[in-house]
Formats: sequence, C-alpha cells, structure tokens
Amino acid sequence: MPQPTKSAAGKEYEYIVVDEYSRTVYTRPFRLKPNAPEAFKVFKATAENEYRRRLHEIMMDKRAS
Repeated sequence: MPQPTKSAAGKEYEYIVVDEYSRTVYTRPFRLKPNAPEAFKVFKATAENEYRRRLHEIMMDKRAS
C-alpha cells in the first residue's frame, strides 16, 4: 500500500516482515510496487545469512494491495 507521502529519496512503498518467533521487524522502502520481489530476496538472503538457517514457511497478509 503506498504511503501518503513519498520519502526524501522518492520511496513510496514499504516492505514489512515480522518474524513471529522473535518479533523482529524488518522494513525496506522501495520506489515501485514491482520491486517488492527484489525486497523479499534481499530480506531472505539477509535472514538466512544472519541466522544460518533456511526459511521454511512464509505467511502473507493478503489485505495489502
């Protein structure tokens, strides 16, 4: 969902991930909606590298548009 105003860098959308186990929140702003898959790839690589474990389950909020 687009933010009401763009950031100084022109980012209009934000990718938000909440780890239900640790309650860690990861956010990544991006300019265009089609960039969301790239934001997920960056999150996945970062999380797997940091915790040295593979992601095995992903749940999505389908209310966001």
